Amino acid sequence: MLLTLRCVEPQDKALALGLIYFAIGLFGNVPCPIIYGAVVDSACLFWEESECGERGACRIYDPTKFRMYFHGITAAIMLGAFVVDVIVWYKSDSIQFHEDEDISLPKDTMAAEVSRCTQFETSV
Repeated sequence: MLLTLRCVEPQDKALALGLIYFAIGLFGNVPCPIIYGAVVDSACLFWEESECGERGACRIYDPTKFRMYFHGITAAIMLGAFVVDVIVWYKSDSIQFHEDEDISLPKDTMAAEVSRCTQFETSV
């Protein structure tokens, strides 16, 4: 996120942050329950059948299979994130940063402001 804030023009920072949070929600929060739901379902040994003959809830899980699939998919996702981090680190030398505009007052104006404020405080 800090990289994005430093690489985007100052007037586009709000839009950039909005797009990042949208992408996180779309690619992180939407597929996660689907992927892990499939992992949980793949470790089922005995499915309950409804009266209509459809598959219902899982009654017995294979704990070894569940553990291997669950930690395996988590490790694969984390490995992918690590690879992306390494690529960003490798390419970071070629990134051009945009500096924020300096909105500080000139020194003479600051001195006048300070003296005016202190005069007001002492006269009260």
